Formats: sequence, C-alpha cells, structure tokens
Amino acid sequence: SVEKSLSVVNLPKIHIVITACGKAVYGVDALLTIKSIIAETVPFSADLTLSIVWDESQVINITLVEPLKGFMNKSIFGSYLHIRFIPVITLPTDLEVPFGKCASQRLFFPENLYFYDIDSLIYVDTDILFLRSPLDLWNEFTNFSSQHHTALANETNGGEGGYYRKRLSRNHV
Repeated sequence: SVEKSLSVVNLPKIHIVITACGKAVYGVDALLTIKSIIAETVPFSADLTLSIVWDESQVINITLVEPLKGFMNKSIFGSYLHIRFIPVITLPTDLEVPFGKCASQRLFFPENLYFYDIDSLIYVDTDILFLRSPLDLWNEFTNFSSQHHTALANETNGGEGGYYRKRLSRNHV
C-alpha cells in the first residue's frame, strides 16, 4: 500500500518516556497511557519511540511488558512505533524516598546511558491520557531556543496544593 511505502526517515521523531515500578496498578496505568499515545498518533504521522523505564519486577512484567510485547507482535504500527524497555538505574536513597523509585528516574535521564544520544523527549506520568496527538505537544519544542533545557506543567489537584508540597519538608528541585 501507499502508507507502507512511505519512509519513516522524513517523519518527525517523537520520543516519549514513561516509568513503571512495583505495583500492578502502575503497570496497568502505564499500559493505558501508552494505548492512548498510540491511539492518538495517526499512523505514519510520526516516527514514535516509547521508552519504558521499569524495575524488572514480575508484577510489571505481567501487567505491562508482556501485554506490550504481544501487542507489538500483532501490530500494524511496527514501521513507525518502537518500544524500548529500560531498567531503572540505581539512585541515592534520599531521592527515592520522596519521589519513589521510578519517578526519581526522570531527574537523571540526562545521565542515563540509554538516553545519551537523545536530544529531546517527553516524560509522562502513568496517570496521563492523551486526547490529542502527541505530535501537537512535540511541536512545542520548535519554540525552544538553545538555552532552553526543561519545560514543566503545573500539578493540579483541585486547589488543594500539590502532592509533593504537602509531603516534603524541603524542596528537592
């Protein structure tokens, strides 16, 4: 078909990272997030790489890794969808406590060898659902200059203050 003859070389390269550790609910939530990303990425509109940083636990293997591998084996998206499974790196305990083992990983992506050659990426928590194409968000990088390093979004908890603000005695960022 015409779509299969298109080269992914000319497509925008989107890299999205998600983390999942420990509890089955995190694997299930991550799978739902990933499905929303795939569903909202119009076939052949982008060369999409999803990196899943995980703790290599049995529960995450059962709830996330195996279902994704099964999906990829049957998927028609294989030419433009790439999934990488990346083990967590060892971090200082004082950073794992407030943020959790997996959430802390995002602070060290620039030092993680698996991300060494990646210039830009989007990190999403497991409770995010994409209702539009991730390409829309990815295109925001065109507004960055060489001096920009990070973009953040406000945490919204119904005006009650953020999760970390309530639970941390000091600012870690």
